[in-house]
Amino acid sequence: YLGLNREHISDTNDLVSIEGTYERHSFLDKSGYKSQTHQYYLWIVGYDNPFQIKADYLGIFNKVAFEHRVHKGDRIEITYPRFHQARINTENTVFLTSIRVNDYTYLNKTDILSLEQEHFQSNSDYYIGLMFLASGIFGFVRYRRKRKTRF
Repeated sequence: YLGLNREHISDTNDLVSIEGTYERHSFLDKSGYKSQTHQYYLWIVGYDNPFQIKADYLGIFNKVAFEHRVHKGDRIEITYPRFHQARINTENTVFLTSIRVNDYTYLNKTDILSLEQEHFQSNSDYYIGLMFLASGIFGFVRYRRKRKTRF
């Protein structure tokens, strides 16, 4: 379902660029027995909403340099998908596609666009969906057969 309805970013025309003053960030990495959580958020002065770096983009994001070089009050340039425009200045999260602070790029939109293109062309969503459907049918049939043999 997600693969069928997901908004697609194909080129820079699908992105909105804004400049502002960096306020703060929150980078949360949790590793546990059953799950891993990565929540990377940025806040920019004058915007009520948080900006988030998607977990898919963390391999591209230069976190170490960002934490050491970026300080409150620095000039920041970001881009985000045009279909998130309605989320600006609400409490909803807006996903980032690039981050540039003081002429240094921490998240490159060219890399993000190629990654998004790769995801869009992939049929893995369909294969995973079919696997879950087949597993559900198999489990249902097996359950019905066991139930009939008891009586």
